[in-house]
Amino acid sequence: GSLGSAVQYDGELLPALKNDVLIASEEGRGILRLRPDESGTRLVATEWMLRDRIGGVRLIATAADGVIYVCTADAVGRIVPGPR
Repeated sequence: GSLGSAVQYDGELLPALKNDVLIASEEGRGILRLRPDESGTRLVATEWMLRDRIGGVRLIATAADGVIYVCTADAVGRIVPGPR
């Protein structure tokens, strides 16, 4: 499938995603997460996030506060930590 925009997450709000590359995918209907090793030179895992839960993702971006924004064909959403 075709891939859209990509970001490398460097925020502090979602530490589990630190240094991961997040790729918007409209045809994949979610976000492709690429996890590098600690040196950042080798890919250790890939996984789909929110696949078939929010529809095709056209755009992904991060804000200075660490919030991840995603844009689908008909909505803009935020990825933030859940309740603790």
